Formats: sequence, structure tokens, C-alpha cells
Amino acid sequence: MVAFRFSSPSRSLLAPAALLLLALSSSFTGRLLAADGDLDLTFGNGAGVRIVNFDLGGSLNDSCSGIVAAADGALFAVGYSESEFVDLDWTVARITEGAAPLKTRLYFDLGGSHDDHAWAVALDRSGRLLVAGDATNSDRTELRLCRLLPSDLAKDPTFNSGNCAAYDLGPQTGFAPVALAETPELGVLVAGTLATFGPDFDWFVVKFTSTGVIDSSFATSGVSVLPWNLVPSGFDHLSGIAV
Repeated sequence: MVAFRFSSPSRSLLAPAALLLLALSSSFTGRLLAADGDLDLTFGNGAGVRIVNFDLGGSLNDSCSGIVAAADGALFAVGYSESEFVDLDWTVARITEGAAPLKTRLYFDLGGSHDDHAWAVALDRSGRLLVAGDATNSDRTELRLCRLLPSDLAKDPTFNSGNCAAYDLGPQTGFAPVALAETPELGVLVAGTLATFGPDFDWFVVKFTSTGVIDSSFATSGVSVLPWNLVPSGFDHLSGIAV
């Protein structure tokens, strides 16, 4: 992971509004930008850059797919890294000034390729980390939502009994959850692209309660699928959500 910071005369340099993420296929990469300004050489030991390597094994490839800044200036980045078993696992890093990055790894290994990807990250109103991604099974890709504590990146014991929440539509389906949003009543919306082996891609939104279970009062049993179907076997991709 590589993080850059650019100076800004009008706001905290680590404010959420100053963040822009660039994800590269071969590295875990984040870049901090402000509304205006030059590269901030006070960030990253005088270079304006921070590099985080997971180096779990295999080809050592690390990819970043999301980043968020906390009110205290800590940065949280998520993505996935190739492991020593030549599969992909979720990776999460906390970056703070004057300290080594705190890193953690999550994996599900349900079967098939064992490839697990963390795609989206957000902070809830209590400052806890919400991370959404997928876990590969032998015949499908399932959705996962985890809530982590910002202090040590451990799973929150009050969320789904300390486990990551799961949602599965069954065989011949796959999820690419790329967006997160907390609702006013502290529920969590996870949105992205649903794939059926047809092929056909549709938008989906799944709602979880604040304790990590599916909110069955939302849409149809907690999930809304929006098939635009402008053409047969249409590819419809969702890339963001807001409340």
C-alpha cells in the first residue's frame, strides 16, 4: 500500500473530505488529496508517502479497494492480498502518524478458489469499522459484512455474536459488494452487483440490523434486486449508495 498526502490550508489534512483512493491491480495503494495544495512532506517521514506491505505469500500482490478517515486522523484501508496458499484473503490496515501500520487479515475459505475480497469500508457513528466483501464457495460467491474495532481491528463481539454476517442467494450466484451506508436507525446497507451464471448482472441492496442480522422488514426478506434488463442478459453494475 502506498499513501500520499497533499497539503490543504483550510482543513485538517486527514479529514474525510480530503481522501481519494486509487486502486491498482498489483499493489495496495491509497492516495490522500486535498481540495488544493502540494504534496505534504510532513506525512510519511518527510516523503509525503506511506507504504504498507502485507507480503502474505504467493506473488506478494496486495490490492486496495477502499479507504476511510476517522475523526482522530487515523486512516483505514481495506482490500485483499495473495496468501502463502496462493488464494486471496481480506486485508485491513490502520495508518496513523508516527506509528507502524496496524494490519490484520480475514479469510473464510469456504471452498472453490478460496478467494475472498474486501471491497468497501465505512465507519459507523460509534467509530467502528464496517467492511463488506465476498467469500468464494465451490459454486457461488457469498456476501460478508464484518464490524471491526478501530483500536485493534478485532471483530466486534456485539455484532453477530463476534462473527461476520453472511448473505447467500444460493448456487449459481455471486456478489460484488462495493458500497456501504449506515441508515438513521443504525442499520447497514450493503450494495453492489449481483451476478447469476447466465450471465446476467443486476443491482442489489441488502440491509442488516445494527447487530448483524438481515433486516427482514426491508424490501423482500431484507434484499432488493433491481434488474434493469435493458437488453437480454444485460450487465448492470452498481457502484455507490448514500442515505
